[in-house]
Amino acid sequence: MHSQMKLSAAQFRILVIFYSLGDTILVVPGSLTADSKQEAWIPAILGVGVGVLLVWMYIKLSSLYPNKTLIELNEAILGKWLGKFVSLLFVASTLLFCSQVLFYVGSFLTTRIIIQTPMLAVHILFMGIVTVGVRLGIETIARCAEILFPWFVIPFLILVFSIFPQIHYENLQPLLEVGVKPIIRSILVFTSITSLTFIVLLTVFPAHVAEPDQRNHAFFYRKLNRWRHYDYYFIAWHSCTWKYVYTYRFISKL
Repeated sequence: MHSQMKLSAAQFRILVIFYSLGDTILVVPGSLTADSKQEAWIPAILGVGVGVLLVWMYIKLSSLYPNKTLIELNEAILGKWLGKFVSLLFVASTLLFCSQVLFYVGSFLTTRIIIQTPMLAVHILFMGIVTVGVRLGIETIARCAEILFPWFVIPFLILVFSIFPQIHYENLQPLLEVGVKPIIRSILVFTSITSLTFIVLLTVFPAHVAEPDQRNHAFFYRKLNRWRHYDYYFIAWHSCTWKYVYTYRFISKL
């Protein structure tokens, strides 16, 4: 990344929102309710606490080396060769995670929207867009995110308000029926998807984010607000409707 490239705090805030939501809406609610059933809201709340600590740790770590990216930070802390090895593992795991996200996108589109389209065609199309974005740089991606942000918010709000009638609070009972192990497993799943992956943003933050007084706020509080409003809502909705969801899945397999 060119050393002169800088993002504003507002641009970084939008990237954090997009990165936070991404496949989280598709993956997290179903993963938690599969283990914790009607109690999925409990590991969600506890997972938020763990996630806040992780993001706070990321911010504190980056503040010690404000002009270095994650790759440079690895070498500064671990030394040249061990740092390069850890960075290589980081890049490999990131590529694996991105390929998983690409599969989620292709699977969702070909099973819900463009049913007769081959998944490979969807993957090629999206990878072409990603390749162009990487070639043009992070500033171009951030500006594109600013343009697309309103087009995301409006359909998202429509989705949120449209599923209100499906919420039935009596499905949250009985409480503490599934036991402790499923709750702990769900907390680990929630944290691994919503918090641990945020270390990728240290390749941009804080070295390439301007406005030092606002960038920490854009990272920490935007992440916290997104958890509190979006993830918790969808997980609570899945908790309230899990009986209907799993009954439908069972009948569809017959």
